[in-house]
Amino acid sequence: MHNYIVKSDIHSTDTHGFTEAVFGLMHMMGITFALRLKNLSDQTLYGFKSTKANRDDFITPKKNLNIDLIKQNWDDILRISATIKLRYASSSQLFKRLNSYSKQHTLYKALK
Repeated sequence: MHNYIVKSDIHSTDTHGFTEAVFGLMHMMGITFALRLKNLSDQTLYGFKSTKANRDDFITPKKNLNIDLIKQNWDDILRISATIKLRYASSSQLFKRLNSYSKQHTLYKALK
């Protein structure tokens, strides 16, 4: 977001360069998040409704999104998104601060 020369709408990273919180915020910001994940089967995938498909040819969510938690923290989620988009603070600064909190912090859990 702070690169004034290259206007990109895609961000790519590997397994070590992503967190669920970053993944949760990308769509809101209009940025395509192109992940290259190692051992996809070891990752926890979230969805609006989990499925119990036992077929090996489908990737299905294993956990449901906590919609109530997202609604409770919606104003703060929008505030973080707007702060990054308007370039008041860098995303690295905000996520460094957010990651310094407990993993049980409600805003972190809502983004995750």
